[in-house]
Amino acid sequence: IYSMTPGERTNPAVLNGSRRTRIAKGSGTSIQEVNNLLKRFEFMRIVGGKD
Repeated sequence: IYSMTPGERTNPAVLNGSRRTRIAKGSGTSIQEVNNLLKRFEFMRIVGGKD
């Protein structure tokens, strides 16, 4: 999360492949882990919006 810019945290849809690679390198994780985080984040946005 801290390897993302404020704009990327606000709108994760802008995260293309090169941005995901940069985030993975900056956070010491794999691109797959970044993708999993983004999927969970989107799920929580959807679930949280229905309450």
